[in-house]
Amino acid sequence: MKNIICLLVTFTLISNCFTQVLTSGDYVITLAGGGKALDAAAESMGLDDGLIQLRENNSGSTQVWSVRPVSGNSYSVILKATGKALDADGPGMYTDGGKVHLWTKREDGFKTQNWTISFAGNNSYTVVLSDGSKALDAGISSMYQNGGIVHLWSENSGKTQQWVFTKAVPVTDG
Repeated sequence: MKNIICLLVTFTLISNCFTQVLTSGDYVITLAGGGKALDAAAESMGLDDGLIQLRENNSGSTQVWSVRPVSGNSYSVILKATGKALDADGPGMYTDGGKVHLWTKREDGFKTQNWTISFAGNNSYTVVLSDGSKALDAGISSMYQNGGIVHLWSENSGKTQQWVFTKAVPVTDG
């Protein structure tokens, strides 16, 4: 009988080498196909309605997200620097092109802040509102640009919806 060992730095494996479940931790989240990172605009990162965009990966404070389980496959995604949550704007959360922004973290697990993170293959994940409505999506026309659009879209498992979660490396002075 062969023993198969799966060594994964970024992910935790359950049961076999085909199912990867994200563990709680601090991550830089990048678009698998475009390489740009999920970024909170510095000028609004501490505010409700703070801008979420794509930006060159620099692993800075605008790009480190604390991913914590809420229940089952559902997670909260919090900007570590400010404690603001990745949030779907309520009025547009069921429409393609709906707004994604930062908002004060709600302790009650509110549906606009609960995300189902599912393995999509090739070390990437889809991020979908836990009520099943829409996926976190990069605007296809701007997915390779700094300041690129991040919004909600119908889940389609396309390249604009596959995200790589890489453990953030703590930065130390000196």
